[in-house]
Amino acid sequence: MREFQERPLEGYDLVAVFFDGKTFAKNEMIIALGVTLAGEKIPLGFVQAASENERVCRSFIDTLIQRGLRYQAGLLVLIDGSKGLFKAITKALRLRGHSALPGAQTGKCRRLPGPPGATAAAQAAENRLRSVHL
Repeated sequence: MREFQERPLEGYDLVAVFFDGKTFAKNEMIIALGVTLAGEKIPLGFVQAASENERVCRSFIDTLIQRGLRYQAGLLVLIDGSKGLFKAITKALRLRGHSALPGAQTGKCRRLPGPPGATAAAQAAENRLRSVHL
């Protein structure tokens, strides 16, 4: 399990990442699932938590970035309505000189692309995602 949770992520050409909280038995888990340009789904990691609060989510996201999660060219981040996840993603990117821009919502999904003023990066991420067959 440690090998899975600590493996490098920089080798994946991800266009999207899904974050969600799930309950297994009596435990809450926050999971991250990446999607490559080829449409391959890659489990990136998980963390056990009592809730999807900002502190826990931020620590989890920081760990993924430290392991090599690439977001600089734009990355579609999909979450449910979790305010804690949204705040954690926004702060993690802002700290690194990027911005998280809420985009047009489909259901409860929010688009969080790369660099500040990232119209081009957002469009690039959307274009890359359109070619993915989920």
